[in-house]
Order: sequence, then C-alpha cells, then structure tokens
Amino acid sequence: MQSGLDHHTQDGPRVMRRSHLTLALAIGCLAGLAGAAEPDSFGRLFFSPAERLERDRPRAEAPAAPVVAAPIDLGPMRLDGIVRRSDGTTVIWIDGAPAEPSAAVVGQDGRSATLALPDGRQHHLLVGESVLPDSSR
Repeated sequence: MQSGLDHHTQDGPRVMRRSHLTLALAIGCLAGLAGAAEPDSFGRLFFSPAERLERDRPRAEAPAAPVVAAPIDLGPMRLDGIVRRSDGTTVIWIDGAPAEPSAAVVGQDGRSATLALPDGRQHHLLVGESVLPDSSR
C-alpha cells in the first residue's frame, strides 16, 4: 500500500501540491472566520458623511489665511486653474498663486473666469489662457 505522501511515485508531486493547496485554503477560511468576528479593523476606503464632516470641521473653523497681494506685474496674466472645495468655496489661481476674490470671478461654466486687469478693465479667460494687461488680446 502506498501513502499519498510518497515522493517516489510518478503522482507524488501532484498529490503534494493538492495537499498543500487544501491546507492553505483551510487556513485561509479559518482566518477569514476569525476576522469576521472582529469589527471593521481595516476601516473604509471612503469616509461616511459623519466622518467627512468631522474631517472638514477644522478647515471650516480655522480663520481664512490672508491672501498676500502680489506686486503688480505688467507681464501676461495666466489663468492657471479654478479649485472648488468641498465646503463650497472657490479659489482661482492666477500666475501660480491664489487670487484675491476681487481679482477674478468664476464663469457660469466653472472652467473660465473674468479677471480684473491692473488698469481696471476686465477680461474673460478659459483655464490655461493668458492675457497681456496692456492690450485687448
């Protein structure tokens, strides 16, 4: 009579692989059952609405950081981006810096803004476009 664990037969390695696979599956099932008894120890990929409110609370309670006015530069002004935060506030980026609320207004499409040029004129730009303050272009 031959044992199922006999390495000298032709089917020996196949039987060994099957027994190892069965053992691994059994251990995996037992580990899964043990983990099911515990509460969610891994957390969630996305936060619940209550957790999101808790995470946003420090941002809402913190005073707004003062925006430092950049020196007037008569070079081209570039609309770099428009960021709408989860609390509803919008930040417009001009020439790599956040703009003061009086310097630009977001368009209705959310992809453009009207910039107040240093000479008092206003110019409508899409994100990525530039305008020379001393021209109508």
